[in-house]
Amino acid sequence: RRDSQGGLFKVDRNVIREDLQDKLSAENIFIMPGRNTVKLSTKVIKKGKYSAVQVVMSLDRIEFLCGKMSIGGIPLCLEVISENPRIFLGRRDRDLLAGINQPMVLTVHSGSWKITRGTKIRLRTSRGLSVQEDKKESEVQNLERDIEVSLPEVDPFSSVAIPLIVLADLGPQKDASTVEHAVRKCET
Repeated sequence: RRDSQGGLFKVDRNVIREDLQDKLSAENIFIMPGRNTVKLSTKVIKKGKYSAVQVVMSLDRIEFLCGKMSIGGIPLCLEVISENPRIFLGRRDRDLLAGINQPMVLTVHSGSWKITRGTKIRLRTSRGLSVQEDKKESEVQNLERDIEVSLPEVDPFSSVAIPLIVLADLGPQKDASTVEHAVRKCET
């Protein structure tokens, strides 16, 4: 009899495999008795909101399909965002003084992008301020107003800190007012 087949649950017999470009997938899954956790992954090109419309399980040449209406629980939805890289220039631990070499840190946060080894950041300072990368093997001698800093490889959502040495010229002043300098990131 038709009413005794299919058990207690309504079965959608008209499920057709949809040919979708964006999909979550996992390979070489072992299902054990009891609760299982499956980690799904994907690579998308465009940001936006995505929702699961079908579950496909493949085993050699057989596929099991489950349509959107048969998936129990709340719908699987995800939002893909794109975070641009950010650059910060900050002092290490104290106020900066003119006339002596001072340590600073250039921090690069990669956002949702992978930064390849050798990517360059060009920094240009205002007049009266010189800078160089603080490499352990080099002495502080070639401070310049315009430098290129070469970055190491940085994975997405990671940061790298590059130590710098800065020197503000101690010029003649009539009063004890502060002098401000600027550092700009320039196109390479």
